[in-house]
Amino acid sequence: MKYKVLLVFLVLVLIFLRLQSAINSLKPFYLTLEPLILRPHATYDEKMSTIYPVYFDYITAVKSLTPEDSTIYLPPPTTSFSYENEMRRLTNLAITSALLFPRNVSFFDDKSLINTEKNTYVVITNGFPQIKIKAKQIYIIGENVENGFGNYDPTSLNNSVNGLIQI
Repeated sequence: MKYKVLLVFLVLVLIFLRLQSAINSLKPFYLTLEPLILRPHATYDEKMSTIYPVYFDYITAVKSLTPEDSTIYLPPPTTSFSYENEMRRLTNLAITSALLFPRNVSFFDDKSLINTEKNTYVVITNGFPQIKIKAKQIYIIGENVENGFGNYDPTSLNNSVNGLIQI
């Protein structure tokens, strides 16, 4: 009898620990969905801006600044991003391409600037690109979009600036 009670107690403790582990693993998922649950009638753009405020607002600005037949170069996946930096999502080519469709989106490499066609753009984020680029126009994207003329020099901006270079 004593062993049965002890066995039942151990089983209940194991079940409790397993449930606690499951709840802890679902917590990040719930925190991501919480804004959507609290605002079920929000538009798609409002929901995305709530979940990914910097990234989605940046993508929306890029979409409004570029024609549909553009080519947009993103930082390569090897670019170092701090874990907290939301702009690291730019290296997910599938998601960024879907959000910028029908624009052509690809990763930047050394050969990207050899044969630039019209409507070619390079993303500025997290200190990328780290080379000088001859530019038609430079857009700094933040709360407002500021534009400037001249060539892009990576030493002229700090690493926290997000923007777009029109080549």
